[in-house]
Amino acid sequence: MVLATQVFNPGNSDGDNMDCGNTIAAGVAGNTGGGACIVGCTTPTQQSGVAEGEILKWISPPELLDRHQDVQQCRFEGVGTWLLQTREFNEWAYGSADPTLFCYGDPGVGKTCISSLVIDTLCPRVGQNFRVLYLYCHYPTYKKLSAADLIAGLLKKAMTGLDGIPEEVSREFEKSKHYEGGRRRPLLLDVVNMLYAVLTSFERAFICIDALDECPSGQRIELLNSLETLIRQPSKTRLFLTGRPLIHREIEQYLSKSAQIVSIKPNEGDIKEYITQRLDRDPNPDEMNSQLRTDIMRILPHKVSGIFLLAFLKMNAILEAVNVHERKARLLAMEDSPELQREYSKTLHRIVEQGSNKPKLALTVLMWLGYSKRPLHADELSHALAIKKGSRSTNPENIPSARALSDCCLGLVIVDKEASTI
Repeated sequence: MVLATQVFNPGNSDGDNMDCGNTIAAGVAGNTGGGACIVGCTTPTQQSGVAEGEILKWISPPELLDRHQDVQQCRFEGVGTWLLQTREFNEWAYGSADPTLFCYGDPGVGKTCISSLVIDTLCPRVGQNFRVLYLYCHYPTYKKLSAADLIAGLLKKAMTGLDGIPEEVSREFEKSKHYEGGRRRPLLLDVVNMLYAVLTSFERAFICIDALDECPSGQRIELLNSLETLIRQPSKTRLFLTGRPLIHREIEQYLSKSAQIVSIKPNEGDIKEYITQRLDRDPNPDEMNSQLRTDIMRILPHKVSGIFLLAFLKMNAILEAVNVHERKARLLAMEDSPELQREYSKTLHRIVEQGSNKPKLALTVLMWLGYSKRPLHADELSHALAIKKGSRSTNPENIPSARALSDCCLGLVIVDKEASTI
């Protein structure tokens, strides 16, 4: 998990900002005049000698590595900008639509790069009266943290650059001293209320959370409930979320039934643009000829099935080869890459770490699908799983829902709604 903040600052803009960023800036800036409008803050001298650092340490766990810059460096110009032109994005960014925009997609389609692009698009050329907070979710880190830790991290970052400590935060800090056994860390409700108070002091605030599905289900539901509190009227906070399709229902159930929804699936133009730029940056151009380049552009976009991760891995394999012949052989072989296998292994590890009987159910589902000679309908698989050894009939109460089968497999299994297959 990564969490950080960006403060809109017109002095930091450069000539590379996209036109869409200007449109958003104009829309969200409104009549603010570009100035800061921070209310409800105390000055350092009003803190009764308490250092600001002590309060920030009380709010949140230690800083976590900021992944945003690493993701920025992996992006390619022009790739993913289609999202910025959609009606859903523009109505969310500076219109009056629902404050939540949820972008979903299968593993490897480029959700994290899309998140990075959105964050960078929101930041340029707007005054200090705005905030962008973001989290890049990462399962190994998230499983160790509570929803209170995550919201507290956002709160700490939201306070960056303020002239003093907000009054709501100061009051909670003073109250925490009166608990038996020493100063108490703030509870989830405390940090949500403090963050709400801080964010409402801005003209507009954006919270961007990438790969929400990487947060364990228990913490994820608490996090969604907390985010719902933050966007209640008259809140000026807007949420941008990405994740796998399996959490779409949770967004509707715990956050907003009217959220803007966009499916992330790279088009062939995005894939070709990515491959073109990788070829233009070939570290060994002498090992490339025009025919091989043409073959790569012709074959690879159709082989990766709209999955950027596959395109990335295949291009790495091709460009690492030491001569034209080996590069051509790797293009035609198209075997599974070790990196892709590791991604599947990590997901299987997460499946096994689930609580209750979910690991057993998930592995049984994967076994049935692996050995099946034809695509199984969701009802067929559910009824097959309900059969108990030695029984002569099926108990309807033992039949799992298609949603339960999909959820326990953490995105490795999806239900095709049109064909009703799983």
